Amino acid sequence: MTKTNLPAKKEEWFFESYIQGSVMEFGPLEVDETEVLEFARRYDPQPFHIDHEAAKKSQYEGIIAVDGRLVPL
Repeated sequence: MTKTNLPAKKEEWFFESYIQGSVMEFGPLEVDETEVLEFARRYDPQPFHIDHEAAKKSQYEGIIAVDGRLVPL
């Protein structure tokens, strides 16, 4: 894979603009617990995603983010 400079302005970027195998780095993104919980309540309200006490008793031993939340990041 190669790093690529964007060939178009952000406003002009389309799916077809992506070059197969290229890597785009957009910098860090912070996601806080509130966002993780809100997403989980809406899209995957399982106890280990939304309830601290229930999550402690799960195999994960604490809250975990919904994996679908990570896709757009």
